[in-house]
Amino acid sequence: GLGTDEKALINILCHRSSKDIAKIKKVYQESFSKDLVERVKDETSGKFGKVLELLLTDPAERDAKALHSAMKGLGTNEELIVEVLVARDNQQLTAITAKFEELTGKSLENELKSETSGDFQDFCVKLLSHQRSDEPADPATAELDA
Repeated sequence: GLGTDEKALINILCHRSSKDIAKIKKVYQESFSKDLVERVKDETSGKFGKVLELLLTDPAERDAKALHSAMKGLGTNEELIVEVLVARDNQQLTAITAKFEELTGKSLENELKSETSGDFQDFCVKLLSHQRSDEPADPATAELDA
């Protein structure tokens, strides 16, 4: 909107971690008694506003909403499901699973089972089962597995 310093928003939000952004949101709320996300939504628009809103959203919530979007309506956006599930560690997947259930009232695993099938379904369910190691790969083991 008029008077909005877009460059300042970019400099602040694009150079901070999710934890830092959460702190910024909390301090903003305490200082101005206003929600920063709502303020940014009111002051920006289009793709720029949407990107800023996503930056201000808790990562688990953002991913849970993305997964919900990927599975609602006709068809399933399998690419988006893969993008979210593959790029997250076990701790993040646990948070996403909990947030998905909180937001939708449904089990993420059950939704994936109802929206996917075959090997892809098995792949998604395995990723959610936390059987993947979060430790760095051992080069010798990786070579044997290859």
